[in-house]
Amino acid sequence: MKNTRNEKTAAQIAAEAGISRRKYFYQKARKGYLETIKDKLEDDSLYQEFADIVERFVNNKLKSINPDMLRTLSEQEPDKLTEIIKECVAKPEEARKTIRRSLIVTEAIHIFLDAWVNQAYADAAKAAGMSKSQYITQLLTENVPA
Repeated sequence: MKNTRNEKTAAQIAAEAGISRRKYFYQKARKGYLETIKDKLEDDSLYQEFADIVERFVNNKLKSINPDMLRTLSEQEPDKLTEIIKECVAKPEEARKTIRRSLIVTEAIHIFLDAWVNQAYADAAKAAGMSKSQYITQLLTENVPA
């Protein structure tokens, strides 16, 4: 599709900034979610400290707070949001862990089963009216301390 409005495309903006398109979109998303968080927080100084933490760890893969985490965080109620951000500001090195621990985040895990065990779980799941994945998830999360 041709750009008829003489506006720069994302690729052009990214090229001028010397970054990839993917990194440009991450920056744009991060900025948008931070704005949403700012609107929900009543304390501007708390927001500023949190935004500084996010920017400080942007290039650290182990400590960075990605846009998906910010999106989930921005969807929280103001009370819970304030509580999580206060925790992050208190321990900036552990901000990513704090956010992940505070929010319900689904993570994929892969397990390898013998064929007969796999079939047994498939049969039990079918009897329970669930998919095998849902059945195993239920088994793994039952009686887990909070």
